[in-house]
Amino acid sequence: MFASSFSETVPDPDDGKYHITAENFDAKAMEHVMNIVHVKTKRLPQKLDLELLAHIAVLVNYYDMKDAISFHAEIWAKAAARNKFSVKYGRDVVLRTFVARAFSDATDENFKRGADFILQHSTGPVPDIGLPTLGLADMLDERRCKAIQVMLNRINHLGRDIESHKWGCSDACRAMLLGSFLMKCRALRSSGVRLNQLQQPFVGFSFHDLTQKLSDCASSFTWYSRRDGNELNHQCDLVEFVETAVKAGKVTLEKKFDDMA
Repeated sequence: MFASSFSETVPDPDDGKYHITAENFDAKAMEHVMNIVHVKTKRLPQKLDLELLAHIAVLVNYYDMKDAISFHAEIWAKAAARNKFSVKYGRDVVLRTFVARAFSDATDENFKRGADFILQHSTGPVPDIGLPTLGLADMLDERRCKAIQVMLNRINHLGRDIESHKWGCSDACRAMLLGSFLMKCRALRSSGVRLNQLQQPFVGFSFHDLTQKLSDCASSFTWYSRRDGNELNHQCDLVEFVETAVKAGKVTLEKKFDDMA
């Protein structure tokens, strides 16, 4: 740490000693880090809560001390990861994901699980947890918006795909498919969803919820056609079309986080 470019690396001219001024850091987090640095390991607890671990992560990042405390940090992070994973998106999930990332790498299963949950269920920018997330929040926000945009771009190309006969078995079939899809999309407006007007950062809409709504729009509907004098229940639908759009979005969501290494 004293070989770095921080102001703390310059000795005081009066006494020749190094003085560290620490502001805006959690006192208990600083105490644990100092106990590790000074090999006072008997004073360290076996477990820490997520909030305190997050404060330690910020402190460690600021002083570039990850290697120095990695052994104890990994023990604490793994212990915290054993707690039941929240099924509700919020601060706890963000803290877990941040802690997992801070003390491991982008291949860590706890990090990937938390990141995937945030990307799927966040309805806007990652909420402020009162701590710097070291670029994690911005990266997840960008990834989520890009995935939703990719999916919506595919949906907006339906008319073009219908015109090129990519979907449907006849002109009448394609007209019914397009009309039914547009009517169901219009029905979504009553719940505030206007697919052709959604814009980044898509506040109020999660990737998961949008995929469910789109699937509902593509669900099969009943209409009949005649063939050889017989009335037949027509089987064509746009389920595969929506699945293709959703898959394109998921590919964006599931890209490796190598750029976070």
